[in-house]
Amino acid sequence: MDLERRPDVNYFFRHDLNRVYGSERSLINMVNNFNANWHLISPHSFPSGIEATHRQTRRIQIPTTSSAIPHPADLIQVIDEIKQHSPDFLLFDQPGPYELTFFLALPPNLRLRSVAFWRSHVNIAHERPLNQPVKNFLRDHRLWPNWEPIYRYFGNHVKLNLVESISVEKSLRQIGVRNPIATVPAAIGREFSPELRFKSEPPIREKYLDQDEIGVLVVGRVSPEKGLDWVLDMYKDLRLRKELPAVDSLYKRINITIVGGANSVYERYRQNLQDQSYIITRDTNHETLVDRVRLIWAGEKSWKELQEYYAAFDIFCMFPPKEGFGRVTIEAMQSGLTVIGRAKSQTTRELLSKRDYPVGILVNSPQQAANEIISLMHDVDRLDRLQANAVVYALTEYTMEKAEASFWNALNSINSS
Repeated sequence: MDLERRPDVNYFFRHDLNRVYGSERSLINMVNNFNANWHLISPHSFPSGIEATHRQTRRIQIPTTSSAIPHPADLIQVIDEIKQHSPDFLLFDQPGPYELTFFLALPPNLRLRSVAFWRSHVNIAHERPLNQPVKNFLRDHRLWPNWEPIYRYFGNHVKLNLVESISVEKSLRQIGVRNPIATVPAAIGREFSPELRFKSEPPIREKYLDQDEIGVLVVGRVSPEKGLDWVLDMYKDLRLRKELPAVDSLYKRINITIVGGANSVYERYRQNLQDQSYIITRDTNHETLVDRVRLIWAGEKSWKELQEYYAAFDIFCMFPPKEGFGRVTIEAMQSGLTVIGRAKSQTTRELLSKRDYPVGILVNSPQQAANEIISLMHDVDRLDRLQANAVVYALTEYTMEKAEASFWNALNSINSS
């Protein structure tokens, strides 16, 4: 390949780019910022955030479930188009049955240019929350398909596998992927920064928090693997506290807000969690300090609204027991929040332990997380230091330039192997 020209990259994905979750934001950043001619193949329409200058295939309208495969006529048309322009690379994002259909239809010379990009874990075991009955756990996961044989086949037949964390690489090795794996940074730019936090007039904080509230934020899809049971346990623990900061403290009350929606598969799961939170609120109403701790289900928000939540709140909670990368953690730190993260998650440990200065707090239980929130309410100077450190770390460690250089170095290694 001539490295002086823009490489042609075919990109297969099933993400709906009209939604604002972490994987979708990373994908949009790659297409808009990495210097290539992107040829996008997806069952979804593209939002205005995708630049019109990029070449795109026609949109293949198929069901968007993970088990969907394209219609044979669509498959033939796309494969013929790929053969005609012979791309430098074919990139398959978190490949499943849909992507495998295209991969198997490729001629051998194009399979040698194929790369799988794994953004989340591929081994499907989930941890049952301690307070969740087994029957409920099985119900919540009954529609979770086991694609491990497909993941293993894909990982062992593409030329290269890309991951965003050591944790995802470990999950690929655990299911038997032997082919090369390269770790590349997530495509995070400066779309989130502390600027809105400090320069908005009136202060953006006033839109979401009362003057004496410390803001505790949770962002992510509502699904069983996201650790939201910890959030409810933390909420209950705080509601039962006999002591909170004194009336002369800057922060006297706590606002816990959950931002994120559930897809149709997990809508019942979301409703069950919300019902549990209402029961906690009802059952703790006899306590004397409950009016100083509240929990809000904010639902799914737009990109602009998400920026405002990041700018308004103080502490970000990252509680999944395992996480592919945790982009929202970096976005929160870029926006000026400190992070309380679950120590069991390898990715969260990596994100919060890379520097020799503290950028967040690792905890081993919801009760310990509640203790840390109370501690930060008492010690605002420590909160300020953690927030400042988090901004410096996130804005220097994660840049689009570093992500792009690492991405092309990994892909160009295909041609030299």
